[in-house]
Amino acid sequence: MKISLKTTILIICIAITGVIGYQFYWLNNLYSDSKDKLDINIRSAMKSADLGELKMRIKILEDDPDKSGSISASAGFSGSGTAISNTQTSINETNSSNLSVHRQISYTDSTSLKDTAAAGGKESAPEIDVLFKDGGMMEKMLLKGFHQAIDNLVFPNVQHYDSLLTKELEDFGVNKIHYVDLIKFPGDSIISTSSQDSSLIREKGMIAFDYPFGSRDEYNYRLWIDNPNSAVLKQMAGILTASLLVLLLLGWLFYYLMHTIWRQKTLEEMKSDFINNMTHEFKTPLSVSYAAVDSLLVTDKANDKKHRDKYLNIAKDQINHLSGLVEQILSMSRNNRQRVEMVPEKIDLKEMSQSIARQQGLAAKKQIEFDIQTDPDELVVYFDRMHLANILNNLIGNSIKYSGESVKITIKSFYINGKDIQISVEDNGIGIDPEKQKNIFDKFYRVPTGNKHQVKGYGLGLFYVKETLERSGGSVYIKSKPGKGSVFTIYIPQ
Repeated sequence: MKISLKTTILIICIAITGVIGYQFYWLNNLYSDSKDKLDINIRSAMKSADLGELKMRIKILEDDPDKSGSISASAGFSGSGTAISNTQTSINETNSSNLSVHRQISYTDSTSLKDTAAAGGKESAPEIDVLFKDGGMMEKMLLKGFHQAIDNLVFPNVQHYDSLLTKELEDFGVNKIHYVDLIKFPGDSIISTSSQDSSLIREKGMIAFDYPFGSRDEYNYRLWIDNPNSAVLKQMAGILTASLLVLLLLGWLFYYLMHTIWRQKTLEEMKSDFINNMTHEFKTPLSVSYAAVDSLLVTDKANDKKHRDKYLNIAKDQINHLSGLVEQILSMSRNNRQRVEMVPEKIDLKEMSQSIARQQGLAAKKQIEFDIQTDPDELVVYFDRMHLANILNNLIGNSIKYSGESVKITIKSFYINGKDIQISVEDNGIGIDPEKQKNIFDKFYRVPTGNKHQVKGYGLGLFYVKETLERSGGSVYIKSKPGKGSVFTIYIPQ
């Protein structure tokens, strides 16, 4: 089953779009999962820091229970204008109610607690850590119980908490600027903070994470951290780079594939046009030559020298024209095989230009005015005679084809740099649009004329001109304006 070009391109576009879409979907899910994991890690770090800070306060009570009142009164309000009404009297009242809890905590291994305090709360006492392995409701109840027992004796120290939190965050690979506020509910009033100038830091758009604690969650550790999502992107840097390279490669392959398919389609169309046009081009000189010879055979004027020469010259000119067409095709084939055969000889440019102009004028069915100028009058060039004749025939033939019923063609030949030769063929024809001029020397290319097919040709003439000149070190270029005519200029080094 043959699939059309449009269907093929549509399938390729859908496939590429699907691959790219799935890539973005996968990356988005990976980012979301990594971000969620980071949030969990941050909250886990806050919980671990809270547990560590609790153990540090337990150690303080174990070392000197009598200090609990003064520590509670001073540490609980340092750095804050909003005070918690914890007087020494209320502390003493609370001490008696929490004595049993204190004694239970003091019953723990004092050596382990001392090690914990020495390590800044990083290494936890086994007896306490085991209680917080649940991770569910039991753990929350235990934490509330510990806070209820300890907070009234030794108030939380936000600086200690921030120090422990920093270590916990680093363990999770989060090395971001942050600080912690200790907040009391209701009222959301800040009791103390680990920041020296929190007002300036808040203006930078930091993200907040809350960790409520206390017997009734009346207190809250609020972590302000510089956008942690950049850490997720940093962790994904390798995957993102690889994905970007894959997308760029897919984009390039898609472009190359579309370019190749479109070029193949264009070449197929050009070759099809070439075969059709070549058939017409070959048919014309063959038909004219056949008619001329047949006229001599079927009439009794074959013995009339003037009449005979006339028809034989017609046949000769048409055969020469046919030979030039064949040579262009053979030359193109030789160029593809990188085999060049040039036989330079001395050529009188004025004589050749006049001869070609005369032949073109006889073959054309329109009024043509030629103006041939050479400077000096006997200008000589060293080049392959047949190829130079074909080059001029192509340029002059195009000027005749792409013009109105009356055309003026000016052929100028002169020296440049005192040695090399420059030849220009100027006409007053229809001209060529600027955007199409860059393609006129391409193989099989013909300037689009809509649905009109008045001009025969197979798109090899100017390609032949360019290739023939370039392989001998020369060049050709065009200057044209629509409706104003064209000037083709060729340069031949000597």
